[in-house]
Amino acid sequence: MAGLSGRMTLHQELDGGVRTVVLEAGHAIVNPPGVWHTADIEGEASALFITAGMGTENRER
Repeated sequence: MAGLSGRMTLHQELDGGVRTVVLEAGHAIVNPPGVWHTADIEGEASALFITAGMGTENRER
């Protein structure tokens, strides 16, 4: 995903733990296939998310 404006905190569940990364405008991060992720946004922010779609699952936070 690519940060377009503002900033957001991305949380990824990896190896039984949670990795937290701040994504700001002009920066990008790759979420490995099959890794659950969610984001917290304070204020206004926008990002471009690109996903294969097939097999994508949603779940409650």
